[in-house]
Amino acid sequence: MVIHNGVDLELYSRIYREVTINTGSRSLYEIAFLGDLNWEYYMLDRIIEGFSVAGNKGLAIRLKIIGDGATRRRPENIARKLRIQGMVSLKGYLDRETLVRELIASDLAITGRPLSRDLWNLTSMRSTIYEYIGAGLPILSFGPEHSYIERFIKHHSLGLYIGSIEPEDIEESIAVMIVD
Repeated sequence: MVIHNGVDLELYSRIYREVTINTGSRSLYEIAFLGDLNWEYYMLDRIIEGFSVAGNKGLAIRLKIIGDGATRRRPENIARKLRIQGMVSLKGYLDRETLVRELIASDLAITGRPLSRDLWNLTSMRSTIYEYIGAGLPILSFGPEHSYIERFIKHHSLGLYIGSIEPEDIEESIAVMIVD
């Protein structure tokens, strides 16, 4: 089966059978972010700031940024400025099978978007969420209240959506999701 945006569920299924998933207690939770880093609309700066707040509270988490593009150095600079380089891992562009493995090996997926009505934002967000669904990941998403993404995540019980872009709210939601 292929989801209409090209998510090959057969590939996910095959790799899922090959990968050993740690379902026991974790000392480090890996949270995946997937995006085209040629654009800044993902609110990646807010996600990294949320990770900084979480690190100050002692949460053992790592953000895996999967993607590449013109703004690739920006997340590195933000992490360095916040002194959380160890909590942020830039994976860059990955071939299809490696991408699927990275997503499946993650504990949680995260995505956000600004308060924008840009059709490209909405379309790319949906594609990213479909990839997360293919990997079986719970999703933490944030952005404007009463959005399509909020309704989709809540209606299908895919994770947690918060109608905020504040780093403290993002951190609190991360904590809720990794504890539950």
